[in-house]
Amino acid sequence: MGELAFWRVVAGLAVLNFEATVVVFLVPVLAIRALMMAGNWAQHAFIDPGDPANDYRNSITCITCINCRYNRRCFNDGYHIVHHLRPTQHWTELPADFETRREVYGKNDAVVLDEIDFFTVWLALMLRRWNTLARAFVRLPGAPPRSDDQVVAFLKERVQPVGGTRTPGGRAGRWTAAAFATAVVLAPGVAWAESAAEIMQKQRAMHRTKDEEETLVMRLVSKTGAVKERRLVRYTLTGPDNLNKILVRFLAPRSVENTGLLTWEAPNGDDDQWLYLPATKKVKRVAASGKSQRFMGTDFAYEDMQPESIRLHRYQLLGSESIDGQDCHVIEAVPATDRQAADSGYSKRKLWVRKDNYFTVKREYSDRKGKLEKVGTERKLVQVSGTVWRATELEMHDLEAGTRTILVVEQRAVDRGLKESLLTETGLTQGGP
Repeated sequence: MGELAFWRVVAGLAVLNFEATVVVFLVPVLAIRALMMAGNWAQHAFIDPGDPANDYRNSITCITCINCRYNRRCFNDGYHIVHHLRPTQHWTELPADFETRREVYGKNDAVVLDEIDFFTVWLALMLRRWNTLARAFVRLPGAPPRSDDQVVAFLKERVQPVGGTRTPGGRAGRWTAAAFATAVVLAPGVAWAESAAEIMQKQRAMHRTKDEEETLVMRLVSKTGAVKERRLVRYTLTGPDNLNKILVRFLAPRSVENTGLLTWEAPNGDDDQWLYLPATKKVKRVAASGKSQRFMGTDFAYEDMQPESIRLHRYQLLGSESIDGQDCHVIEAVPATDRQAADSGYSKRKLWVRKDNYFTVKREYSDRKGKLEKVGTERKLVQVSGTVWRATELEMHDLEAGTRTILVVEQRAVDRGLKESLLTETGLTQGGP
């Protein structure tokens, strides 16, 4: 009755002013319904045909970072499995509930995706972008171990209709997706520009590798131009939870040989760091309050050696600028919590992210008083694998001290299968891979 009454009112208004009725009533209703249907379908696209009544298997959860626009604006709707399990639970409790029940999700083989929203899931399914979904797939504790190819096969199996054999997509599905996307993008008043946080999340997803090993030359340039040279190796391992473990170990000269820094990225952004000094043969934990200090006499602080923590920062898109002929997003990053503001040596950072490959090519660091302190640049980019780009040369310039630290990559190996035992406290104290 309510539906019928609504359309009667719309018809009456159309007689009075057809154009205004279309713009104010008809277009918004049809657009919102199409979006809601697409999102709702994506939420339940991966129902297990063999166990459709299992609440862990008849919907999905899209984990998204604290700065993600979708979860922030939609009351943590991304944590959709909890909605099926406990519909009355308050939306503010959903992220913590998921974190405490990761293993339960894993044992039930739930589909959990990271850094992606339901509308992107829908579009990826319509266009059969299985690799996009596989990159977002979260390997949960307790779930069967799967390679990327096995994840794709698993997701394809999950989208089979219950009691049927056809898969979604096909030519008709792709035409539907293209028509839907075109209609929505061209609709008046609809803005689809990426937010700063979404750009940072996309950057992280695009440039993620399973593991990485780099041999580098480090040059410490003093204010007078004198140069000291060091050699080091850096190992990076991405875990099933898409969190990084990073080990930096000096190879030469003798005065710093085997000195190492181990960083473990934490889900809440409060990363752990340990420093090993061979002279003392002891591992020292780096306190949060000490992460603003310089690392081994370089122009890098300990916090500069950590992965970009999207959870601990707020991002604002300032505009666009060209760097070396490449159009870049200009983004400001500031601490999102009082603790981060207290622990960090920076009141804000300014980032230049290339629009074509989402790689950060320049950073400006302002000290706690807001004064520009350091400038970091990454040059000579190479495409190492798929969407993954890396810089061959990195420079950190301390404007006040007048010093520079330059890193030049000599060798790089990607996805060769690093042992997890290397990136542990025991591995930190050893002198080789």
